[in-house]
Amino acid sequence: MSREFGEWMGGYFHAKIQYAADDCREGRDRLTVLWGEVLELFYPVAYDIASSEASDCGPERTLRTTLEALPELRAKFDEIEAFARQFDGLEGNELRDALDEHMVERGDGEDL
Repeated sequence: MSREFGEWMGGYFHAKIQYAADDCREGRDRLTVLWGEVLELFYPVAYDIASSEASDCGPERTLRTTLEALPELRAKFDEIEAFARQFDGLEGNELRDALDEHMVERGDGEDL
């Protein structure tokens, strides 16, 4: 199976999604981490998109994987919206201070 789809620069299509998810999981702000979780949930769909577009499988596999992934993706989008809405209406220093309270603490005990 080749899964050769899209521009090669930086790896295969699905691998780029995984790299982005990995980077986001290491993020220092909660929103970055949440988006990384979305990308992680999307990865199986991306893999099947690449397989289908490279004619390694048919589009029905992508459809099935999409349907399977949608409930978790919707839940994650709801989580992102709930997180973001709590800051709606804040601006400037007030917004920065509120976001600082949601920085991700890393295993070394250091807030990033």
